[in-house]
Amino acid sequence: MAKNKNNTPPKTRTETGQTKEAKAKTEQVKEEKMAGIPQFDETWKFGIFLLLPFFLNRFFPKLYNTIDWSVPPLDRSNEILQKQFKKRFKKKFPDLVIQVQLKPKDGKPAQLLILHFEIQATSDRFFTRRIFRYNLALRRRTKLSVCSIGILVDESETWFPKAFLRKVFGTKLIFTNKNIKIATQRAIVEILMKDNDPIGWFLAAYFACRDTKYYEKIRQQTKLDLIKSITSAKNRG
Repeated sequence: MAKNKNNTPPKTRTETGQTKEAKAKTEQVKEEKMAGIPQFDETWKFGIFLLLPFFLNRFFPKLYNTIDWSVPPLDRSNEILQKQFKKRFKKKFPDLVIQVQLKPKDGKPAQLLILHFEIQATSDRFFTRRIFRYNLALRRRTKLSVCSIGILVDESETWFPKAFLRKVFGTKLIFTNKNIKIATQRAIVEILMKDNDPIGWFLAAYFACRDTKYYEKIRQQTKLDLIKSITSAKNRG
């Protein structure tokens, strides 16, 4: 190994040009930042699957109206993890993969559709590219049409993912997907709660968690207040 003037071996660099020490420091800073941010992925995946008809009816009514809800939605997330994606994407997988049946149309037999949900808690300029890769791999794996939906749970009200664009010598690929910006839905929460809409209660819990993430005592009281409100609404119903 070559040595520098101080007779010490040069620092080993990664493929990105960072030294191992610098890369480790970068990862440490990233972990410290994330430690202060509640991880919502599992909650959102559970909530979306549990409340899927209410969720789509509220935010994507056209899509809701094309689905045959007499056929229960099927969560295929674990199946996907065990096969195609485990080898293809290593540690990165689609967040939630649900199979639904569409209503028959124009005399044709009912078709199956894959709903792919991706939860994003921070701004990411590569978000749409990642969804495109998942969408393409899901279509290859399932042989079905795939509708990808981004659930943007970051705190910014202004960041929205841009379309994924790739151009090669006159060949152009443009990919866009549906997105819902949760931060912009705060104003409708109370209205939904008064209507006993489950989405209203789910969003209320989400915003309460966000607002009290650094204040444990306040969070506990907020939880109690929310439970009391749900109980009161249930009794009124």
